[in-house]
Amino acid sequence: MLRVVRTLLIALVLVGIGVVAGQALERVYGWGEPPAAYAMLAEAVRTVEAEYVDEVPSQMLSESALRSLLSGLDPHSTYISADRMKRVQESFEAEFEGIGVTYERIRAASAPDTAVVVFVIPGGPSDEAGLRSGDRLVRTDSTSLVGLPDRRIQSLLKGPRGTTVNITVRRPGTASPITHEVSRDRIPLNTVDAAYMLDATTGYIKLNRFARTTHREVRDALMQLKDDGMRRLVFDMRNNAGGLMRMAERVADEFLHDDQLVVAARGRDGAVLDEYRTERAGLFEEGPMMVLVNGRSASASEIVAGALHDHSRALVVGQRTYGKGLVQRQYELQDGSGLRLTIARFYTPSGRAIQRPYETGAAVTRPAAYTDSTDADPSANRRGGGSGGIMPDRVIERDSLYQAAQRLIQHPPMRTAMRDWIDRNIRSLHDAWAGRPEAFLETYELPADVIDRLGGTRAGAAERSSAELALRETEPPGTYDRSSQDKYIQLTNTDRGTILLQNALTSMVARRLFGMAEWIRVQNKVDPTVQATNHLWPHATTRAQTYANRR
Repeated sequence: MLRVVRTLLIALVLVGIGVVAGQALERVYGWGEPPAAYAMLAEAVRTVEAEYVDEVPSQMLSESALRSLLSGLDPHSTYISADRMKRVQESFEAEFEGIGVTYERIRAASAPDTAVVVFVIPGGPSDEAGLRSGDRLVRTDSTSLVGLPDRRIQSLLKGPRGTTVNITVRRPGTASPITHEVSRDRIPLNTVDAAYMLDATTGYIKLNRFARTTHREVRDALMQLKDDGMRRLVFDMRNNAGGLMRMAERVADEFLHDDQLVVAARGRDGAVLDEYRTERAGLFEEGPMMVLVNGRSASASEIVAGALHDHSRALVVGQRTYGKGLVQRQYELQDGSGLRLTIARFYTPSGRAIQRPYETGAAVTRPAAYTDSTDADPSANRRGGGSGGIMPDRVIERDSLYQAAQRLIQHPPMRTAMRDWIDRNIRSLHDAWAGRPEAFLETYELPADVIDRLGGTRAGAAERSSAELALRETEPPGTYDRSSQDKYIQLTNTDRGTILLQNALTSMVARRLFGMAEWIRVQNKVDPTVQATNHLWPHATTRAQTYANRR
């Protein structure tokens, strides 16, 4: 009986939300009176308000019901709370007002979580105030930060430009807490994580999302790389979940000739609602180019990859993309919350639907009809598509050993041990390498005994190593995962595994010293997909020549 009552209540609340959604859409589309069927929905809501056994907060019911209402439409139509709406806008605007640090949580079994500064933005408020990477954030003004959830920590650190906050930190190697007065300012959220030369003629750009500043950032990166001698480009959009559509269009325009179709949007009946064609001279319309994608490349990144692939402008390398090709529009509601509603579907220039089937929730990673088109007409993969997403010209299979190294350094005990080693040596690291990222990247070698201390040597792998002891001591009782030690032994029992682990750990040092760009540069030295581009340039060159001849 209780289940029936609960189901009935949810149904009635959904009915009420239908009225709210209907009224919102009426404002958007200029409907007259709401459909007559909504009258019974309003009646049901009044009945719930008057007769239900308990008093229920209307805000909680409204938000829960809105989520349920939209979740049944497709995977991406959703309700956005007012608080989350603000964070979404910050992401799209590519800036916020705060103190200018990135941090991560130190999770401990027997103590509250602590936030530790990973990187201080150079020239930002925290940099000027004297905060350093490795500082433990203990308090803001009179509020302790220890054990607080991320959302609460961020609300205390962020604030209007020009306001001040006193931040107390504990610094490794310093006995007493240190308090800094930080004046908040506008903080950029860069979308280009790294832009540098892989070799004398090959440029590399890593793009993490599409926001308001993306087109300018990509143009700046292209101009700098061209000044540095770039003649060919690796454009990395792996793990890029998308963002602003207009930025995807403008980025694609930098690589394609004028008046070429980038993407088309089709509505309910398949009619073209909108399409975007290139319209201006781009900075890199000629020259060999590769686009890197994977299963976490979605939406706007798929639009760019699909356009460059269909026009044979670039060689697409990696794994099949996610397959999010729904056109969404955001509607703000009266309280600052919003609806993100699907209004159309995206199609690539050759007519392929980007959206993967969502009726069954299928997540196809590789169709049976896949053709390696590095030596063939890329239209083979256009014809062989149909499961959504963008299929690369050359699939790079997942490298289990590389993935094992990446997962291992994310394991809390290993990550904590490495962070502690950096903390103990941060002064000497700063003295040797501060302001010298290029020298660090070329010559730094992680001390040999670091890996030995973290997990024992290959010669002693048969014995229970110090890493296993550390894992057992730092995990809550009954939660120790033997597979982490197995991964360590697997890695250090091979020369390549040891190199991959050394690289992963070195990237942590680079991030603490210099930030995200150098972290990426270290990892790219052994990244299987980036390394695979070295032998694919003849194919990319042929494709670039074919594209240029069509003009």
